[in-house]
Amino acid sequence: MIIWIIGLGGSGKTSLAKRLYKTAKPKTDNLVLLDNPEIRNLFGGSDDKEFTPKIRRKLTNRLQKICQLLDRSKINAICSILCPFEDIRRKNRKLFSKYYEIFLDAKIDIVKKRKANLYSPKSKWAKTPKVGIEIPFEEPRKPDLILNSNIKIDFSKTANKIYQTIRTKLL
Repeated sequence: MIIWIIGLGGSGKTSLAKRLYKTAKPKTDNLVLLDNPEIRNLFGGSDDKEFTPKIRRKLTNRLQKICQLLDRSKINAICSILCPFEDIRRKNRKLFSKYYEIFLDAKIDIVKKRKANLYSPKSKWAKTPKVGIEIPFEEPRKPDLILNSNIKIDFSKTANKIYQTIRTKLL
């Protein structure tokens, strides 16, 4: 099963992914956690500093291909990724044997406050196009779960509930 956790930068994707992994791993040996910044660095992220829509699509396709390999090998993956492209998410539903999409829904004003180091005009990312501002985020049409990330999420409780929902579907 591929669990694809999406949302704007600062919506809580990585926090939820790490907590879900911590919850599920003791009961699921064949489980990996893939956080998109780690994948980007693995493939020489310094080449991808622009973060244009074209570069973001390339990065997302890389993660999707890694997940295809894991899925074929019957390895479950929790993926934390911004993924603003609905067409890629639709393709995921066809590519993977089992797919569960979680959307952390947060308003741009909320994530700007939450992740000031990313959104600040003085940050090292100031000239980088941001998803939700310069780059549109295509909201998912049919995610399996929507979490309101405008309010504080108890990631431990949320991860436990998600695990109870998906545990019988894990490979």
